[in-house]
Amino acid sequence: REGWDTIESVETPDPHTVIFFLHRPFPDFVSEIFFDESVLPRHLLENEVGEYFHQTGYHHAPVGSGPFKFKEWKSGSYLILERNDRFYGDGPFLDDIVFKFIPDENALLVQLKTGEIDIYDNADISFLDQLKALPGVDVRLTPTMMYEHLDLNTENEILSDKRVRQALSLATDREAIGEVVYEGLVAPAPLDEYPSSKYYNRRAAENVRYNPVKARRLLRDAGWVVKNGDGILEKDGKKLVLFISTTAGRLNREKTQLVLREQYKEIGVDLRIKNYNSSIMYGSYEENGILKRGNFDLALYAWLSSPEPATKRDLYSADNIPPEGQNNPRIKHERLTELLEAGANEIDPERRIEIYHDVSDILVDECPVIPLFWYTAVDVSSKRLKNYKPNPTQSADTWNAAQWYVED
Repeated sequence: REGWDTIESVETPDPHTVIFFLHRPFPDFVSEIFFDESVLPRHLLENEVGEYFHQTGYHHAPVGSGPFKFKEWKSGSYLILERNDRFYGDGPFLDDIVFKFIPDENALLVQLKTGEIDIYDNADISFLDQLKALPGVDVRLTPTMMYEHLDLNTENEILSDKRVRQALSLATDREAIGEVVYEGLVAPAPLDEYPSSKYYNRRAAENVRYNPVKARRLLRDAGWVVKNGDGILEKDGKKLVLFISTTAGRLNREKTQLVLREQYKEIGVDLRIKNYNSSIMYGSYEENGILKRGNFDLALYAWLSSPEPATKRDLYSADNIPPEGQNNPRIKHERLTELLEAGANEIDPERRIEIYHDVSDILVDECPVIPLFWYTAVDVSSKRLKNYKPNPTQSADTWNAAQWYVED
């Protein structure tokens, strides 16, 4: 609902113009509403609103205005789109596009080698050398706005002490994760803002540099001490044991967990692994999803960042703890909530920068999340496919599919 709830009324003075009237200033309106949202057909959905929307057959046979239109979908197997001859722009130049659902990445690699597929989107980075050695394909490395991170459950008995959260942040060697797990093809992320963003706070970034000595001191100040020879800290008769959760079967995330387990062991934390199927990990509040219900200590997953930071309100405002929003760490900080609300309504560019720099300062101090790195996407296409141009945003690599064509 972010952004949509600011709309007071809508006018359509002619068939090609829409005018939105807002009941309050919302400077991110265009970027938030049109960045990844679609205009939906009223004639198909006007009676399918609210809870009925999730059950509508539209999700299995959507209608849109893009260069391709829905043709066929076999669940778990493939999805076929055919050219839309009524498309308003140039193209399309292909008759159809077939999306194949192949969960096994080794099988994907085989089908790329045999020419059964033309695009291997977001390939496993561990296949990079093999992919580069394949004849007849182009391999592209695209820095993205998707960042891997840890959510720290601030309602957890141990993690409710921000000194423990700060210690974990300082004990996290982002460069080591990038080298060991991703062969140096990811960029360390001290903050949840991309380094080239005008909202990036270099002062805050300096405060999360890898510093295990300071991390151990923070834990000692919080009352955690070594009681026996295993090196694991204790307090009030309890070991400093935390569980880290992610989606089962994601090899690189499981490797990251192992690296973090060793890093945190150095400061006296016993990090244990407890993973879940993705449908359980990311399930809704009603489905008792792990993130939405807060049934985790540390959660490892990715967010796709927006060019403008108003979306942080949904991630960190005390008003957006699930089921109300996506504040999965459940951070409750009055000043942070006030700043996020102010930033979402501020139209002065310089003042917005000041606000979100202050937000970064608080996030570093409170540490509800530990950003790890920015992903680099590995996208592979056959040389016969022309004009395939991956992009770093959530608009997906099909953003210019109307311009694709095949040259045999």
